[in-house]
Amino acid sequence: MSPSCPYQYETLAKGDSIRLLQLKPATASDTIIQCELIDVDLFTASEYEALSYVWGKDDNPNFLHFPSGHLKVTENLASALRGLRYGGRCRLLWVDAVCIHQSDSTEIAQQVALMARIYRKAFRVLAWLGKDDGRIINIPTILKFSQMAKKLGLKSPAPENKAVTQNWFYGDPERVIWVAAAISELGDANFPIIYESAWFTRMWIVQEALLAKHLVLRLGPYELDWNDFERVMIFIKAADAALQFGPVVNREAFVFYAWNLILVRHRWDQTSKVTYEPAQITYYMHQLKHRRCTDDRDRVFALRGLLPASSGLNIQLDYTKSVDEVYRDLATTQVKLGNMAVLSQAGLWKRQFFQLPELMYEKTDPVPACGYLPSWVPDYGSDATFSEVFYGAYVAADDRMSANHAISPVVSFSRPHRLTVEATVIDHIASIHLASFIHDQAIRANHVSCFFKCRKFFIELKETLEARFRDRPSPIDEDPTTAFAYSLVAGGTSGAYKRMYALSRPIRKQLDPLTLWQNYEEQCIFASGDVYKEMQKQNGVSTTARNRGIDYYSRASAESTTAWYYHIHLQTMLLHHAFFISEKGHVGLAPSITNAVGDVLAFIRGAMVPFVLRPLSGDPSQYLLVGPCYIHGLMGSEVFEQNWQEGDTTIYIL
Repeated sequence: MSPSCPYQYETLAKGDSIRLLQLKPATASDTIIQCELIDVDLFTASEYEALSYVWGKDDNPNFLHFPSGHLKVTENLASALRGLRYGGRCRLLWVDAVCIHQSDSTEIAQQVALMARIYRKAFRVLAWLGKDDGRIINIPTILKFSQMAKKLGLKSPAPENKAVTQNWFYGDPERVIWVAAAISELGDANFPIIYESAWFTRMWIVQEALLAKHLVLRLGPYELDWNDFERVMIFIKAADAALQFGPVVNREAFVFYAWNLILVRHRWDQTSKVTYEPAQITYYMHQLKHRRCTDDRDRVFALRGLLPASSGLNIQLDYTKSVDEVYRDLATTQVKLGNMAVLSQAGLWKRQFFQLPELMYEKTDPVPACGYLPSWVPDYGSDATFSEVFYGAYVAADDRMSANHAISPVVSFSRPHRLTVEATVIDHIASIHLASFIHDQAIRANHVSCFFKCRKFFIELKETLEARFRDRPSPIDEDPTTAFAYSLVAGGTSGAYKRMYALSRPIRKQLDPLTLWQNYEEQCIFASGDVYKEMQKQNGVSTTARNRGIDYYSRASAESTTAWYYHIHLQTMLLHHAFFISEKGHVGLAPSITNAVGDVLAFIRGAMVPFVLRPLSGDPSQYLLVGPCYIHGLMGSEVFEQNWQEGDTTIYIL
């Protein structure tokens, strides 16, 4: 049933005017939804709640009933409004689909610019997770475990929670049994239904959740404060990490969406009141890569409200631009602000598919004849963009470079698609050594087979390197084995490497790369090594028996354990990199798609790492960006300074 005429919006006053939805009371859930729209000034508006929800499909529209007409809304929004109605009084809400005239593009742009303030101003943000499906959610049980997490000291999603949980139940078997029973009890309370909601998967809800001063989750008639939800999630995550028996129901929903939002909110609380850092946008892009967007432009637009004015990233909400243009505009602004680290997230190594478009020439300059995402612009819609072993700074980035003002970037954009930089070409690639087997998921899943293939690869690679330098000196006058060992872990000295290695590998002492390699040789390469002998023992046995055999690593010596985790780390590095030798004898790691013929090693002024570039045929000044690399002996800031003294040249990256 609907009134005969559609609702007619009146034009909002200029400035900070918004509309609020006055939701009329109802005593039964199946009665029509009656409401009014009230124009208010955002600065002086009365207390209201803002609704965060998934729009849902519009193939089965419902109607809101106003005194002067009706308005079509999606079924999901209608169910939310029915569920949120009070029995005896009105409720004042801000709901984007209703409070913004969706057929007025000018108003949409003006109101979207106010959305961050609207969500900050609301005294509560209600996250509608969905309607009641008949399953009972035991809120008292959930609150009980929220208080338990609080008593244990699990206050934030920090990695230290694992140790807190372990210290609590170690030496007390009854507590271990209790934790397992607690996870089961939370399952019986239907807690997983909450974090499995589609609300957690969407991109736009992130800024709504982060900007809320008080966030409340609502699933049908059930209401749960975000703080209680977060504590229970932390409790489950800590138990999962400490006990390692995999108690999490629907791990994908738990990790990729709900836990991910907890991490992002925690980061936001820590950084929103401090000076903006350029890497923050990279952090959010990385963390939110799995979130669902109907439109890939929203991967940028949805972050608009999280950026302070001081960021300089003036993201304009403009849906007349293509996805490529939106991504390019963001990268262009970052580069102009001096954030050259954005180049490490770009390049051909981050593209699943790349094809240089047909080029037209204007005054000898190549110009794409159609839409084109330049190689120096990250493809934010691709998981490959964030598949690096460390999401932010490239794993070999020299932290000393960030404070070096003598090598500030010199960039310009003579054309929108072309980045003009000052650079020095160091050398040409002579040979590439790629562990192609590592890209076979079946091989990676078989730890014994992968071990022997890795062992063979490193033996042959080291022999190749020794042969190369048998009668020729190293360009940096260093023992080839040392250069080899440091190259395998991209130097092993950068802050990015240390953080990654410390967080992901249970090795108590930070060892230098040469010591790590020598220990690996003794334990894995030499036939007398304990790890090698254990792998030989497991080779050829059944998968079940082999999986039981992996328990060996929990009781192995410190040297064997170190060698094993170093082996696991090398697999990760080889998944994204290839070992190279240049014409002058430089060695290091390059993107796995680097070509042995044509590609060059270069320093780009202002960047913290060198890059592999691919020349365009017929023009020595035109290049494609392949990706960042590690060149042993040429990563320190003093080397960069020396480079600029020797002189650089202008190149163009398409």
